[in-house]
Amino acid sequence: MKTIKSLLAVFLFFVITTAHAQELATTKDSLVHFISQQIKGVKIKEMESAKPYSVKLVLMVPQLINHDDIKSDTLWQLVYVSHRSFDAPTVIVTEGYAAEYAEPANYNEELCKILKSNLIFVEHRFFGKSAPAKMDWQYLTIKQAAIDHHEIIKSFKPIYPQKWVATGTSKGGSTALYLKAFFPDDVDAVVAYVAPITNAQEDMRPINYIINQAGSPEDRKIIYNYQLLMFKKMNKILPLFNAYAERNKLTFPMGNQTTLEYLILEYPFSHWQWGIPISKVPTKEDTEEKMFDFLIRIVDPSGFSDKGGESSKIYYYQAYSEVGYYNYNAYLQFFAKYLKKSSYSNYTLVPKGSNPIYNPKSHQEIVELLNKNGKHIMQIHGALDPWYQATWNPNNPELPLFVLPNASHGIRITYFDTETKNKIYDQLELWLGIKVRRL
Repeated sequence: MKTIKSLLAVFLFFVITTAHAQELATTKDSLVHFISQQIKGVKIKEMESAKPYSVKLVLMVPQLINHDDIKSDTLWQLVYVSHRSFDAPTVIVTEGYAAEYAEPANYNEELCKILKSNLIFVEHRFFGKSAPAKMDWQYLTIKQAAIDHHEIIKSFKPIYPQKWVATGTSKGGSTALYLKAFFPDDVDAVVAYVAPITNAQEDMRPINYIINQAGSPEDRKIIYNYQLLMFKKMNKILPLFNAYAERNKLTFPMGNQTTLEYLILEYPFSHWQWGIPISKVPTKEDTEEKMFDFLIRIVDPSGFSDKGGESSKIYYYQAYSEVGYYNYNAYLQFFAKYLKKSSYSNYTLVPKGSNPIYNPKSHQEIVELLNKNGKHIMQIHGALDPWYQATWNPNNPELPLFVLPNASHGIRITYFDTETKNKIYDQLELWLGIKVRRL
């Protein structure tokens, strides 16, 4: 009897497993077929998937380098598709940089968990695998990238006809706002995490906040004292940096000492951006080795290097042509006697030969379009984050801005208190007309 039951259990398991496998194969084949029909010339590869997604695909999508010229060369854009259901809503992540970190089978987004959605994750043009053969910098623009996302959404909407939400974090959040500005009807809502919209090539608001407002006066004094110690001990700290660079085979186009000066000047921004506890900041009681090790844990030197700075350089082109950034010149009043340069602008980090020219009309146009056409836009910020000072403040009171005190650049919806989270969930349900999962 036990043998019969065991055989029956094995048989049922086989039937169920086989049926499930056939269903997955059918879903995958259908998805691949639909995508191939919608995007001519697309390259598709199946990847390992994990719950809640049944299929995961990696695509290389052909895009025009110049969307204003139908005869333009092709740029191949990396896109990950994680499929949950053809009847589910869809979240598109407008990543601001390279996207390969989204490759693992179990990669997911907070918003996808809330909406129980499909996930389309798009690498930004010119970054990672989405770089053209020739880096023709004039086509790395806010508008060209927005058209990339518009074309992808247009291709996928017949496949996923339910509600669409665009999201992204930091520069990716700004990119979601750019999409909404230029193509307000492409998505039903935007959830932008810690997304700055700067007002100048070098926006002074974040640095002024760090110098005059961040934390308490005592907190700012502790950070200042740490920077001052690092500069005063430069003759002992620089050899540590030289050894670090040699050990890690890093070279710096600005030279080692100037790079170290930039790292020290950058520290306060990184401190508040990443919410470093003030108790962790080294003091005069600590060794030079501890002071140095702490600095490079918080401010990664590789971003300033020849070897590891390629993605950063691409970003700096965008920053100094349209997106905006900041400089460290406000610190000259405090540390001039220890510094060798008369200006500490980050413009020096743009790619050689790219020669970005700042277009202030880009920022103005984005703000005007968002204020005119923007609806169903939600912004999430941490109050400690310096980038919060560059927030777009909508003229429409119906567009919520959720700010968590004592939170930084890593803020997520689930970090808020229950009452605020419910407001966020209620707002999404109102905008999308669906029930959401309350994490």
